[in-house]
Amino acid sequence: MNPILARRSIRRFAPRPLEEEDLSALLAAALAAPSAHNQRPWHFVVSTRKDRLEEIPAFHPYSSMMRTAAAAVLVCGEPASKDDDFLPQDLAAATENLLVAATARGIGSCWLGVYPKESLIEGCRRWAHLPQTVIPFALVALGWPEETKAPHPEEPDPSRIHRETWER
Repeated sequence: MNPILARRSIRRFAPRPLEEEDLSALLAAALAAPSAHNQRPWHFVVSTRKDRLEEIPAFHPYSSMMRTAAAAVLVCGEPASKDDDFLPQDLAAATENLLVAATARGIGSCWLGVYPKESLIEGCRRWAHLPQTVIPFALVALGWPEETKAPHPEEPDPSRIHRETWER
């Protein structure tokens, strides 16, 4: 479970590009996520151009790390039907797979929430030229880390674990 516990939000990146092989491996991991009824509703918009990455802070207030990131992945969903109530869970699973795969390869990442904030949804929609049927869910900054953070503790916080019923 090392990549899961070692995964941390990295906001400072070295000025070094990611190889296409690395990006392909991360996207393969994201595509391997579970989804309700195996609908696999996800799409990924990948950007590695500096001028495109530098546009993101204009519409996402917590995205200053994109200025030094090597890549951004916009995780999007296209609902298969009007009853696709599990779209956020499906896209969160794909996003987490992407983050954990990045950590396993020594790549830093930071998950930036988009959905359900309407202003962020519209900003991402304009930035990526998304059709109205596609919902932007999250932006992920990727790059070689220029900061180190301690992994999460291996022992779970007992105040967060409840057995059988909610008892403290």
